[in-house]
Amino acid sequence: MERYFTGVPGLKVVAPSNAYDAKGLLKAAVRDDNPVMMFEHKLLYGSKARGRVRRSGSSSDIPAEITSSRSTKPRSDVKAKA
Repeated sequence: MERYFTGVPGLKVVAPSNAYDAKGLLKAAVRDDNPVMMFEHKLLYGSKARGRVRRSGSSSDIPAEITSSRSTKPRSDVKAKA
């Protein structure tokens, strides 16, 4: 289903991979002027955050950037060409 929406002009599509990304992307989506669709996997709802949980008023509580992607695991067998 996500693939259908990625082809719509002017629509941003995000898919978080963990709880911290979901929180940051949701904040960024609310603050963005353009329409944003957020797709979450159903297994994220029962997952627990790894590491230390931050309070929601701290200075490190910064929204994620929607305009760029992030790779969580470095790979050497994949190449991207434009």
